[in-house]
Amino acid sequence: MADNNQNKERYARAPYNFIPFPEKIFYRHTILEKYEDKNKGITILPKHNMFEKGLKTGYIDYSIDVETPLFISNGEKQSDFFKVNGEYRIPGSTIRGKVRSNAEILSCSYPEFIEDKKLWFRGAFSKDVLKDIYKEAVLSGETGQISDYVKAGYLTRKGDKWLITPSKQVNNKFFTEIHESKLREQHRVIDEDIRNKIFMYNFIDRNSSQRLWNLFKDKKNEKKKINKIVKDNEEQLSEEEKQKLEAKINNLQKNIENLLINNERKGFKPYYYEASYFLKDNNEIIIKKILKSLKDEKHGILMNSSRLNCKQNHYLIFEKDTEKGERVITKELINQYKTSVKLKQKAEVENFKINNEGKFENGKEKPIFYITDKNNEEKIIAFGFTPYLKIPYEKSVEDGIKTKEYNSNESQKGKIDYAKGIFGFTNFKLKENKDSISYKGRVSFTNAKPVEENFKQVGKHILKHLMNPKISSFQLYLKQEENDPKELKTYSSDDFELRGEKFYWLRNEHDSSDDYQKDVQECEKKKKKWRPKKEQYASLYAVDKGAKFKGRIYFENLCKDELGLLLMSIKPHECAKENLGQGKPYGYGKVNFQIENIIEIDSKKRFVSLNPSLSEKSILEDKDKRIKDFIDYMKKQNINVDLKKEVMYKCFAKSKIDEKDIRSPKFNYMGITEFTDRNILKSMETYINDEKISKDEAAATKEENEFDANMAQKILSNKFKTTWKK
Repeated sequence: MADNNQNKERYARAPYNFIPFPEKIFYRHTILEKYEDKNKGITILPKHNMFEKGLKTGYIDYSIDVETPLFISNGEKQSDFFKVNGEYRIPGSTIRGKVRSNAEILSCSYPEFIEDKKLWFRGAFSKDVLKDIYKEAVLSGETGQISDYVKAGYLTRKGDKWLITPSKQVNNKFFTEIHESKLREQHRVIDEDIRNKIFMYNFIDRNSSQRLWNLFKDKKNEKKKINKIVKDNEEQLSEEEKQKLEAKINNLQKNIENLLINNERKGFKPYYYEASYFLKDNNEIIIKKILKSLKDEKHGILMNSSRLNCKQNHYLIFEKDTEKGERVITKELINQYKTSVKLKQKAEVENFKINNEGKFENGKEKPIFYITDKNNEEKIIAFGFTPYLKIPYEKSVEDGIKTKEYNSNESQKGKIDYAKGIFGFTNFKLKENKDSISYKGRVSFTNAKPVEENFKQVGKHILKHLMNPKISSFQLYLKQEENDPKELKTYSSDDFELRGEKFYWLRNEHDSSDDYQKDVQECEKKKKKWRPKKEQYASLYAVDKGAKFKGRIYFENLCKDELGLLLMSIKPHECAKENLGQGKPYGYGKVNFQIENIIEIDSKKRFVSLNPSLSEKSILEDKDKRIKDFIDYMKKQNINVDLKKEVMYKCFAKSKIDEKDIRSPKFNYMGITEFTDRNILKSMETYINDEKISKDEAAATKEENEFDANMAQKILSNKFKTTWKK
């Protein structure tokens, strides 16, 4: 019990956290006149082909001061800093993403770039909530075997369609497991060339020179005996005796695992080959031949796609049942499968790929495992290349946004939030119109250029692990009520909710150590045989701190409040910082934005004067008025942009100013083994409640004394930011 209580108090470590999504969406415009509501501030979306009176057109000049080394990749494998025609630049798209992300949160817009996709999981060997979910979906009861419910067959591709032909059933099963020790006994029927590839483990133990599977069975039998003693004498044994026996069981299990790991064969590769077989009187499956091709002879397929978790079984899929016909895998399911594979690994296992090119030609077959809907045998709901296949969660990721259904209904009425109205949108669908609608944004971003006298790069490339946090880590990405791995909410829970918009903590300095060199030294120190590969690391050749960039944002036909939101999204209050580029978890890319000037263009003068400058005037002094316009406009739908009182805005404010120590373990990535504990992430709301907002966070600007309380609030609200990671 002590360990369990201790676990409940422990939180996951991460260099990122989440700003909660808004509880309601503010709709600023509408495409359809009948849904215009000026009392709530919903007006017709401005057109691009005319300049309307009262709308603002012009540009904003801004600067970026680099406070920790900044790196933005040029997209190549061995990348350098982003350049245009050989000149260093911060891409306009990078600035756009940052500003849009801020604008989305400030204006309570719908979180646009959360993909509505279903994730898949495999919980067969988990020690957490996934095990029970998986068992219920895949196994037939507590004592069920994987082959009781999971089916097997033959996968083919015809054009862009994927089809499965089921295998015949033997003893009510579509396939059978064959332990490697049994396969070893039948090695004479296996083609010699194949024999050298399919076995996962040595025949003779490296350390003892005894037969591996004899040693394996001895240890397994010893473990069974002790387990039986514990079960049969549970009431008679003292706690101390139980603990000693359990320690022996655990020690034997470790010995079994080490025995297998130490005897793994390098020659093993995932495979599938044709195999003929017959059924003995006692229902035992006997393999007659295993060849690359058995031509016209009736056959099944012997296969194995991995050697994970000290796996010991191979699988024989019985011969094809042509009478049952082919079953179609939907395109949606194919896309879900591809997503689930890419989330977990960089590439699919060779010979077991789902694509429309390469070795899998039309008409060729691969072994496949699959599950059908319990109410519809024809409907495939999951498939994979192992019986312990991944299965989809019941709900999609976007189901974790509580405003999803409401936003869908309002969007069909043509209602547009601030972010869509300013930055544009594509494939917008109305209830009354079958055709989708697209709208060009009313802002554009130039690349930011360096100010040469302050510009230099760091002395050398640094190799870093740039781990990409996975949304499949439900203990981190979902709101959790219990810090108990067996009580966690997943994407199958009825009331699961996404934590919100991810951001990376600001850091007090950057970590310039080379991860590749550290890992090499660690391997040498521990005398490990393997060595890390450079291509597994990101190469950062950063612009050094002290550099300065300047850029421009053009705006056209913005309402006064929209311009205020844009200004607020560029520059939070005077002490606010932002994170840009790669390496944010290590303190890279901390920058400070400043609005240098705001130029308004008189549309009429613009086309009648030969001197363009006569149509331009600076409205920098109106910056605070425009921000107040936005804050006041939000009140039309009862949303109070208040950094000191409203939870979402307080979290947003904290993300802009709170700098975490780069040496603090709490704000660095966990090790791989720590992820298996499934500890939850401490919420931003907890940070807000536990820690008072610092004096800097509430610091007034020089001009604050000239304004009333609402104006002061507006200045503070300039301080928002979040990193949008698509």
